[in-house]
Amino acid sequence: MAYGLTPRQKELLRYIDQYIRDTGGVGPSLQEMAESLGYKFRSSIHPMLKSLEAKGHIRRLTWQ
Repeated sequence: MAYGLTPRQKELLRYIDQYIRDTGGVGPSLQEMAESLGYKFRSSIHPMLKSLEAKGHIRRLTWQ
């Protein structure tokens, strides 16, 4: 499932997956993701999300 990922990326991917399952398809906020990994700032999550997306593990939706 999570080949080629760092331990933190795997942890974030597991969190996102479980959150979506628990909420019936709604993804977590940046703040929730940051808190799940013990980060104070949401900006810490952006590089991991970019990497997960580049590796094909997630697809982010953008709102216009």
